[in-house]
Amino acid sequence: MIEDIAKKENISIDKNASLDDAISLMLKNGEGIVVFLDADRAVGILTERDLLLILKQKISLNVRALRYYKTSLICIHLDRSLDYALHILIDNNIRRLIIKDDENRFIGILTQEMILNYIERDTYRIHLSVSNIIGNNQEVIYVSPLESLEHSLKIMREQSIGSVVVKDKNKLLGIFTERDLIKVINNKTPLTTAVKDVMSSPVVTIDQDTIIADATELMTQKKIRRLVVTDENLEVIGIIGTRDIMKNIKGNYANLIEQKLKIAKNTLDSLPNMVIELFSTKSSHHIHWLNNKAKDIFGNVLDDDICTIIDKKFWKSIVDDINQDCYNNDARITIKDASYTLSISQYIFEEYELIRVLFVDITEIETELAQAVDSEQKMLEHLMQQSRLAQMGEMISMIAHQWRQPLAAISATIGTLKLRNMLDNYEKDFFDTKLDQITLYSQYLSDTINDFRDFFKQDKILEEGNFKKIIESTTIIIKPSLDHEGIILTLDLQKDIIINTYINEFKQVILNIIQNAYDVLIEREIENPAITIKAYESASEIFLEISDNAGGISDEIIHNIFKPYFSTKEQEGTGLGLYMSRIIIEDHCKGSISVTNSALGAIFTIKVAV
Repeated sequence: MIEDIAKKENISIDKNASLDDAISLMLKNGEGIVVFLDADRAVGILTERDLLLILKQKISLNVRALRYYKTSLICIHLDRSLDYALHILIDNNIRRLIIKDDENRFIGILTQEMILNYIERDTYRIHLSVSNIIGNNQEVIYVSPLESLEHSLKIMREQSIGSVVVKDKNKLLGIFTERDLIKVINNKTPLTTAVKDVMSSPVVTIDQDTIIADATELMTQKKIRRLVVTDENLEVIGIIGTRDIMKNIKGNYANLIEQKLKIAKNTLDSLPNMVIELFSTKSSHHIHWLNNKAKDIFGNVLDDDICTIIDKKFWKSIVDDINQDCYNNDARITIKDASYTLSISQYIFEEYELIRVLFVDITEIETELAQAVDSEQKMLEHLMQQSRLAQMGEMISMIAHQWRQPLAAISATIGTLKLRNMLDNYEKDFFDTKLDQITLYSQYLSDTINDFRDFFKQDKILEEGNFKKIIESTTIIIKPSLDHEGIILTLDLQKDIIINTYINEFKQVILNIIQNAYDVLIEREIENPAITIKAYESASEIFLEISDNAGGISDEIIHNIFKPYFSTKEQEGTGLGLYMSRIIIEDHCKGSISVTNSALGAIFTIKVAV
């Protein structure tokens, strides 16, 4: 448990304390941080980096610190695992976490250094050297020994760095860091003082070939957070700190996966809907990450249980459905006077489980439909938007299927390379081939995100497009989900059919029909399930037929399926997908859509003018 290694003594102070008292405590605890408490709850933090701004503004240290400490805190529960804390630190690019108990009382702080000192040496990948990391660092910033303290601090602020190296000609004299700044302020040292009089000296240096584990042990021994790295000629080539090591703990391949996951997170951040990721244990589901929209609505709820947002009984029913593999991504909920549908994706790993919840805001649509105060055209536009947003949840699940195989392939390939490396069995051609494979897998992940972005672009411009390419680009999105369920997709498409239409809206229609066929094939447990898409043209019209072998649609309801809010899924369906498909084809594309039954199943036919 993280409680066992958290720092508890000389860390906290009353929220009304002065800056002077806070800085004195910061000097005493040696962690570069002070936590401010209201009774026994954390309400703010002050760090070394904040002192740069305080000095710049020439603020009196006798004033209350209340105006200058940060009140946006990242806290986690004391029962969380060390692995979970490590994920929070890396994912949020922070150095420290505040630890709290069940009653939100302050317990202590957990820093990168504490984790590095606690976990096993092998975690650092003993063969990983400083040179593997230092290449990604910023250029080392030097100052002369006679430069004033004020000038050095200005450089640190402008460059957003935590240290400067003091150098006279080719001789290293010392290093001035944010930690030294605490002493400067506490001793009321004038800013006109030469930096040589306040720097730390001598400089602790390491060779670029030093392994990471040894570098970490040296920092622990010297009680410092940074080391100056030199080459074989003793020339300075960089500075390495605990944050750099944290980012490489998971191995050399971590950055590759991390960059691809960041693309997905950036995409989710750009969505107009809230997205929350949950880290699941046997007893709880606590919030591990949330996008910008969710932060705006819910505030700082990181590490809170999801039941602080969603009613406990309601959430339990959702979890039960997820565990029974029968959740349909359309539960409705009201939060803070707003209505949402919840689209949920589940990701199961060896040691933990992640659940992603997409909140689709339907408040405005529900209100306008209930009051019937808007024009029919505006209602149709909102219904179309609701239908499109409802598909986003399904799309996230589809992306999960598409990513699963390449991520597994990347992991397996890296495992092979690692084993070869441990056995000192290096073959250049073999390694080059495997690295090329990783590059291809990585490009596939990026292409998947691009497909997702393009699908939901809001375009209202008629475009000329190749009918075959439109259909193929749409089926790429859903193909992994079909494969997962053993559904055979067959395409019978004429080449060089050109259509002039609203391409993304037409894609939405295709995806709606395929999704309906997908649902009924699974629901009826059809043996050898199949979907066929056929496209051809006559002299005046273009035809698209989408058929399945699910047994067809009952004669009692077939005439209702294109009506608004008609659904065979009872409480689980919106009844908007096929209705909006009809509106798009008839009103926007100036065509027609119909459905008939064949001997095997339903056939949807779309006709548009050439």
